[in-house]
Amino acid sequence: MAPCLVSASTGAMGSLLTKLETMLDDEYILLNVRRDIEFVIHELAMWQFLLDVADTEEPGQHDKSCADLVREHSYDIEDKIDNSMSLMLHHACPKSGIKKHMSKFKNLLPVKIPYQIAKDIKDIKSQILEVSNRCERYRFEDVCLARTEFVDPRLCTVDTCAADLVGIDGPKHELVKWLRNGEDESVHQQKVVSIVGCAGLGKTTLAKQVYDELRINFEYRAFVSISRSPNMATILKCVLSQFHAQDYSSDESEIPKLVDQIRDLLQDKRLVSSLSKLDAGRLSNLYVTFYLREKDGFIGHPFLPALNSIREVYLRRGRMCWMNKWLLSLANLEKLYISGGDEIEQDDLRTVGSIPTLVEFKLYSGCLGPIIISSGFEQLERLELKFSFSQLTFEVGAMPNLKKLDLHVYLSKFKSAGAGFDFGIQHLSSLACVSIVIFCEGVSAAYVEAAEGAFKSMVNAHPNPNRPMLEMTRESADFMSQDE
Repeated sequence: MAPCLVSASTGAMGSLLTKLETMLDDEYILLNVRRDIEFVIHELAMWQFLLDVADTEEPGQHDKSCADLVREHSYDIEDKIDNSMSLMLHHACPKSGIKKHMSKFKNLLPVKIPYQIAKDIKDIKSQILEVSNRCERYRFEDVCLARTEFVDPRLCTVDTCAADLVGIDGPKHELVKWLRNGEDESVHQQKVVSIVGCAGLGKTTLAKQVYDELRINFEYRAFVSISRSPNMATILKCVLSQFHAQDYSSDESEIPKLVDQIRDLLQDKRLVSSLSKLDAGRLSNLYVTFYLREKDGFIGHPFLPALNSIREVYLRRGRMCWMNKWLLSLANLEKLYISGGDEIEQDDLRTVGSIPTLVEFKLYSGCLGPIIISSGFEQLERLELKFSFSQLTFEVGAMPNLKKLDLHVYLSKFKSAGAGFDFGIQHLSSLACVSIVIFCEGVSAAYVEAAEGAFKSMVNAHPNPNRPMLEMTRESADFMSQDE
């Protein structure tokens, strides 16, 4: 049995061409329809080409209609060809016995079968011409403006609000879980997830929801819909425009240039999907700028995991209450720098002081109330306090290993608070160097001199025979008030 040559995309075209070529044998030449059969073969070959193009490309609506019409007529034509070949085989079949004698009498009758076959071929030819003429009559490319841009119908649902989608949360969370790195997976491993299904099931919409969920973890990201016949220049342009919000040429000749631009943007970039995976890269420094991330939900209580390899942390414009528990989880933290943000409180300083491995602490932020340090900071060797405070006291036994102390003292705030200058610097037993910057704005020269004298007295009162080295400088001296 001959293999089936019928498909949903090309109809019966494959089997039709095979059968018509068979009809060109010598026995059919007697029917005087050889030229008609050759015409039909050539036309059907062009029909098959049209169906192949419609199946692999993105044809217009007119071409789609013509392809559907050709596909349906191919089945009708095949029925007629089968009928003609059946009649001819029956007519040419050798007879024996009574059937042989009866066939002699039939041959005396008018020969109807060959004429029927010839009529069928003529009808097929007329049918082909009618289909061709009909497709040509309704072709409007010459009178209508061609659309130069294809609008992907999937775009209507891609940007649909997540709240309006039904039943998408489960698949979305499952895909997000697959794409996020597990405990035993490398941060360098590329991941690919395929979403497969029939048209109209919402595959693109689901992919967009997953993309929106994970996009915050990547500095450079792009979401691109690709058709069955993609234009590479357009795809690269779309990717690049999402990296940089500007228009790029989609000319085919520009493809190498677009590829080079994308490569330059992604060069030496590491895409971090989860901060918990930074340990795999032996991260030693972390810089967190809170005000850049607050609006998009990046900051929250559990957002930062414990990072065992981290040594330095820079915090800008953050709230210490968000960070207290996390800071305590950093088992190897040695340096902590805090600047800007809300004013810290005494409890926040106690939290920082309880970090057992901390050796350097720099604070460039305001403080609510007086600062009294009596315990904690067991391993701290360097302390910088560069902010406006009204009272600072180091009690006996505080910071036993502190060697370097840097202070910014705003005298106007001390004066308005009525606070004195007994900081207790002499209680820092291991202190070797003291650097003090005195801001003189708004106070008299006598008040500045009194402050300088107080600092000298504290250093001279230090119990260590090798007294700490004292360095004092004045700032804003031109803005001192007149002596009272």
